[in-house]
Amino acid sequence: MAMAASIAKPTSLGVEALVTEALANFQAGGGRIGAMAREAPVDCSQEYAIEVRAVKTSEGHVGVGAVVTDGRGESVVWEESKYVGQGMSWHVAEYGGLLDAMEVADSLGLQFLRARVSSRVVSDQVNGFWKPKLANQWRLLNQVRGAMQNFSTFQIASWPKGSSNVAVTQLAQAAISSHLAGDSSSSCAGASTSGATDNAAQQKEASGSLAELSNATRLIKENCFICFEDKSTSEMATVKKCLHKFCVACMQRHAEVQVQASQVPVRCPQAGCPEMLENEECREFLTPDVFNILTKRLMEAKVPEGDRVYCPYANCSTLMRRSGFALPEEGTSSAASKLSVYQKVDCIDCKQSFCLDCRVPWHKNWSCQQYQALPPHLRDAEESNLYTLAQSQKWQRCKKCRRLIELAEGCYHMTCR
Repeated sequence: MAMAASIAKPTSLGVEALVTEALANFQAGGGRIGAMAREAPVDCSQEYAIEVRAVKTSEGHVGVGAVVTDGRGESVVWEESKYVGQGMSWHVAEYGGLLDAMEVADSLGLQFLRARVSSRVVSDQVNGFWKPKLANQWRLLNQVRGAMQNFSTFQIASWPKGSSNVAVTQLAQAAISSHLAGDSSSSCAGASTSGATDNAAQQKEASGSLAELSNATRLIKENCFICFEDKSTSEMATVKKCLHKFCVACMQRHAEVQVQASQVPVRCPQAGCPEMLENEECREFLTPDVFNILTKRLMEAKVPEGDRVYCPYANCSTLMRRSGFALPEEGTSSAASKLSVYQKVDCIDCKQSFCLDCRVPWHKNWSCQQYQALPPHLRDAEESNLYTLAQSQKWQRCKKCRRLIELAEGCYHMTCR
């Protein structure tokens, strides 16, 4: 019969008393052992590590696993596998596991601690990067900061997604599994045990509890670091190169924004991560229309900014390379022809002529300088509309690449890319 997942709360009596108390609880059926005896004395001059992980099932059951190990992770001083409850916040559960581990570390006289949690919310709140929005998180944060005063050094960080301690995760999952198995065992024990009918009913109920236990393990939820919501495994997407995980909905929104802003290839959403998403990864959660835009953006990215030329005709807009046009040598042209012929080219797709310098349909009988000096209403219709809009929005044209630029912030100096 599986034991219940609750454990005795650590005291300040030392490891020997802690183990004795845990054994007494275990023999009385009060829970699994919450501490492990040391093979060697604790060296308080060395750094020790705390690792905490909470998991949540689709039904809302929350369990937390926590360990205290030596700095190299070779020796486990203490471990906890605790069922927290149903409907509990994932972040609050990790706060509780962290406080339990800090209490044990203090009782052992440890002075140098390095903590790892799976909740970035917890680590950033303790480090002062974020402020809690909920009253219960404020209370827990203040308790952690108070406990930090008992140590000479205390550092805390969150695991990168996909690299959490497997053993600690298993402790949290075992707590939920033990709780569910314990509930079903109690209900079986409370039923009548006389007759074949009662035995069959017990077997059926036990079978149902095992199925529920299996579902609980399979439907463990993970937290998305973008929306901070708990999602099932089927709702999560993993970046292949760095193994960071986010929910599919957030990944889709992130990729769409990156594509619309021409920031391709699409970067991993994890802050500071330099890895890029592969094309096939993006295909899984982008709509066909957006994926087609991504494909075009990637083709554009292969052409240097200063070499990009787009056909000015609205029904074409083909991307071309400026260096791909066979223009006459400047030395072979007269002064007049330089103004009127030198920049005339044909689109490689629609075959229509346009001005390579002005980036407009070819202005016949006008040189580039003459055309650019014309008032807006005498220019090409589309160019006239664009010019009017540029004036109203105070856009400026780069003198090198001829692109329109909007000043979003900063000074008026422009650097052509």
